[in-house]
Parts: sequence; C-alpha cells; structure tokens
Amino acid sequence: MSKTNQLTQASILTAIGSLLFILANSLGIMPYLAILFAGLCVYIIAKEISIKYALTSMMAIAVIVFMSVPNISRLITWSLRFGLYPAIKPLFDQIENKNVRLLSKAIFLVVTSILMMFVSIQLFGLNMSFALPLFNLQGHQLLIGYLLIDSLVLGFVNDYWYGLMYQSTYKKRRGLKLGV
Repeated sequence: MSKTNQLTQASILTAIGSLLFILANSLGIMPYLAILFAGLCVYIIAKEISIKYALTSMMAIAVIVFMSVPNISRLITWSLRFGLYPAIKPLFDQIENKNVRLLSKAIFLVVTSILMMFVSIQLFGLNMSFALPLFNLQGHQLLIGYLLIDSLVLGFVNDYWYGLMYQSTYKKRRGLKLGV
C-alpha cells in the first residue's frame, strides 16, 4: 500500500473515531461503547498500517475530542488506556509464548490503571474515604480490588473484543479496505 493510501486510511479512521467520541461525550449516550469503537479504529490502524500512525491517531483523537468537549476524566481514560492499548496491542500479539504475552499485557494494564488513578487523584483531589465504611475495607484493599477488576477483567475483555471485532468484520472483507 502506498504512503498516500496509508495516510488516507489512517485519516478516515481517525475522523470516524473522533466523531464517535465527540457524539458520545456531547450527547451522553453510551460513552464507553463509543470509546471502544474509537479504540477499534486505532487498532485497525496499528494492525494494517503501522504503530506510529496508530499512536499519532490516538493523540489526534484526544486533542480533537478535548477541544470540542472538554471532559478531562474521559480524556485521561482515553489517553492512558483505551487509546494507548489498541495502538500497541500488535506488539503484544507478536510475542510467541502465550504465558509471557498474557503476563506482559497484565503488567501493562495494571501500570496504566495505577497511572490513571494517580493522575485522577492529582488533578481532582479524589478522596476514596467515602467508600471505606461501606465495604469495611482499608484504603490499600480498595485500591488492590479496583486494580484487579479494572485492569485485568476489563482490560482482557477489551483485548478479546478488539481481536474479535477485527477478525469478524475488517479482516474478512480484505477487498473492502478504506483508502483503496
């Protein structure tokens, strides 16, 4: 594929991802699903073109969405998890050993969750003490539970979903590529 076709395909998918993200943020309808579909656009760019284009697309979507709908919490979530992971997922998929691949994905997901939590606490000054009496938990127990649920369960569900959607829709129709 020529550079012009690659750039065209990446631009179209970036525009689709941005539009989905903006509509979900402004209308408040299914923002999580729109973030997943925007991530799928980034994953297709990473898989079909290059990881460099996918990272550029992820950053472009973040800037476009933040300029149109300034929602800092969704921007943090997109930048550290749902935009970054699909962009570098092909690197994880190249690891031959299944156990090493799963461990490296899990480490990445836990580290991004810790970063998301740290950035959110620093920006918003979140105090999690309100949840402690409800569950009779200590702060570190709540943090560990959050990391396990958010990082591993949600991360691997998204990982499976990206692979499934890519294989079932985009990969089947090789002749129907964008930018041909």
